[in-house]
Amino acid sequence: MLEAFAQYLVTLIYQFNYFGILIAMTIESTFIPLPSELILIPAGYLWYIGTLNPFLIILVSIIGAIIGSYFSYWLGEKLGRPFIEKHKKWFLLNDERLEKLDLFFNKYGFASIFLARLIVGVRHYISFPAGFAKMNKSKFILYTVLGSGLWSIVLMCLGYFIGTQMELIKAYLLYFTIVMVAIVCLGFLIIKIKNIRKKRKEKKELEKQLLKKKSKK
Repeated sequence: MLEAFAQYLVTLIYQFNYFGILIAMTIESTFIPLPSELILIPAGYLWYIGTLNPFLIILVSIIGAIIGSYFSYWLGEKLGRPFIEKHKKWFLLNDERLEKLDLFFNKYGFASIFLARLIVGVRHYISFPAGFAKMNKSKFILYTVLGSGLWSIVLMCLGYFIGTQMELIKAYLLYFTIVMVAIVCLGFLIIKIKNIRKKRKEKKELEKQLLKKKSKK
């Protein structure tokens, strides 16, 4: 199943070529959480077999990252935080994530744009606080280029390495699949436990507030 999915991704990237990478990386760099790993690792494999040029892969990846990131920056700058916060569900955000993004951006400043490109779950949204703060556009684009360029090279080289080790990967594919399924299940379990704890905490806080109101009466 995993091998078939990987082959499907490679075929998809092959069919749409550099234009497909450009569009996918543009989407990935907005608030839509499309993993760049699903785009650039297959592209790296296509580099290994001689179908795609590595320099063009990096170029279109960076261009896509600039377009997508600047779109989110523009939304943050023009619409402002109050609008984004009010309609956060439209942008796949919540209060907790917005707060964490603010803390991350305030802590690292301009460098947060570079660092975010290397962090799953942050890269898709970091352009919003940059837009809210009206960060210098030239520096925003520069750090986006540096971060997305580095991350693209890492993923592309990983795809190339997979190509060189294909026989070894096939030999251990079953074990790899089991590990991946276990990681996914563990992730869901952790999220479930966190949600349960959060609900219990909210329930306790609500009960405390009700007790306070009753005591006042």
